[in-house]
Amino acid sequence: MYLKTTVALLFFLAYLCLQAAEPVNTVIGNMTDQYIFVTDKSGLKLECIKQHKSITFLATKTATTAHASISYDNFRTVDNAKAKGSKPIYGNATSAGIFFDNSRMCILPIKLDKVGKSITATFDCTLKSPERDHLVFVGANYPVKQYTLSLTMPVSMKDIYDIEATNLPENASITRAPSPDGKNWVITLAASDLPALNLPSDAPSPRRTLPLVCFTGMFKDVNDFYTRIRQYILRQDPGLENVAEKARQITSQCKSDAERIAAIHHWVNTNIRYIAIEYGELGWEPELASVVLQKRYGDCKGSANLIKAMLNAVNIDGRMVWIGTRSIPDDWTARPLFSTGNHMIAAAILPSDSILYLDGTVGATDCGYYPGSIQGKQTLIENGDKCIIHRVPILPPASNCDDVTVNYTIDGTTLHGKFIETVSGEFKARLLNSLNNTDRRYRNKQVLGFINEGRNTWAFDNVTLHNDTVNNGPTKITAEVTRSAGIQKVGDNSYLSLDIIPSILGMIFELEDRTAPGEISVSKRLSRTISVKLPEGTTLRELPVTVHISNPTLTASLEYTSDQDTVTARLLMDFTQGIIPLKELENFNNDIRTLSRAINNKLVLVNQ
Repeated sequence: MYLKTTVALLFFLAYLCLQAAEPVNTVIGNMTDQYIFVTDKSGLKLECIKQHKSITFLATKTATTAHASISYDNFRTVDNAKAKGSKPIYGNATSAGIFFDNSRMCILPIKLDKVGKSITATFDCTLKSPERDHLVFVGANYPVKQYTLSLTMPVSMKDIYDIEATNLPENASITRAPSPDGKNWVITLAASDLPALNLPSDAPSPRRTLPLVCFTGMFKDVNDFYTRIRQYILRQDPGLENVAEKARQITSQCKSDAERIAAIHHWVNTNIRYIAIEYGELGWEPELASVVLQKRYGDCKGSANLIKAMLNAVNIDGRMVWIGTRSIPDDWTARPLFSTGNHMIAAAILPSDSILYLDGTVGATDCGYYPGSIQGKQTLIENGDKCIIHRVPILPPASNCDDVTVNYTIDGTTLHGKFIETVSGEFKARLLNSLNNTDRRYRNKQVLGFINEGRNTWAFDNVTLHNDTVNNGPTKITAEVTRSAGIQKVGDNSYLSLDIIPSILGMIFELEDRTAPGEISVSKRLSRTISVKLPEGTTLRELPVTVHISNPTLTASLEYTSDQDTVTARLLMDFTQGIIPLKELENFNNDIRTLSRAINNKLVLVNQ
């Protein structure tokens, strides 16, 4: 029965997503979201927050079924949920990639059996832990004609609690004023004619893009927040000697601290299976390092705690680090709130006072390379009674590189060449992680699939993988390549296709009905060098012109050179992590199209 309920909820959630993407048949005429702050008898301490949410649905074109929903967990209860002709459905809403958590969803199916019919759904909830900050998206998965959010609190608290809003529509207004009786302070946000909350898949995360309200004042500053969360990492671990013994074993052949750090980082990522388990306070409390070591699995918190303990065991200063991934736009210093973090990693504090971050969930990733998901993000590092605030560096595109070099000779209409692909950063990690998850009998097929991606007309032979280990520089793949359709003869001329790179038109952002910006989520470099030795008696009619592209997130060039009997094309594309504003997406797309046309140019060879 529990499984059936879970499956039903998943279908409902999928349906909600579809509703937002399809032509509008359901709108919300009026939506109110009220929060009332409840204090203890003294009126000085906030005990809980009562929420009343009302949503009026309207069928506009045909009869339909809409869905009203609200989430709950250990810190939020649904006290009442009702709508005419509907019974609430309660069940699990575990996020993708999480083995288990305490996230739940209450859903009210709203049957609108004729055009013009309206039904109101209401939810009454209790937010039991007021210090747990609250985020509210302004709007719904359906268009909203009139929206109102309000916070009501004792006047004595008006200088403590407030709201911060981002990405609000132009017609939104925020007022702050006492209630008519003067006892309460009321903050009200009003907006009208809101579109459905949906985003294209290539848009930044909802928190970066959609209208959002955040409750503030739960903590005085970042150190006040740190004091609250530090309690989760102060438990004594009776099994630390077992951790220390393992750490000494792992690092026994290492000759420096740098090697010890890399060895520990690699061992945890290779031997500790990632399973996210988030339940109540466990969402912030790491499992003991010795327990993670014994079980050989854990989530980000447990893996980070194990890395920290192992570092300390070999006399390296290891610390726990709270961080929010790129999906969260906030800094700890600006918003010291629970919602600012969703990830934990470790850090090695080096004698030079430099900081090396270590993520226990990145698999076969070189130590010192940081995934795009955390680059540029502010970190909160444990440091006794007062935390350290730092920031993960944004790595240059060259640190995450896919470089291909091919040297061709021509035999009739066939191209024969030596192929070399060299990868680093996330390109390397993707390859090695796929290999580590593949039966060794099929590794060669996996490597072939990697280099053949998008190259359907290329035939590879003698494929060899060089350096399939982490922390040992880039990984290289060499092969012999044949392209039987590389040249077309027409009269006295031959048309040579270098096939420099698989189509880049897939990088173009869809703009039809788009309301959101685009995003380059990670800095990366694509480099291609393709050279062809021309047969005796053949000349190149002319060199194509060099193409240069430069915008805030993409720097690219395609250059052709000729040296005696050899023609070479060099393509370099550097993508820089960042948000592309909506108004600049068309220019970005045009730059990609310009570069694509230049890439697809055929070289004209004249047979003398």
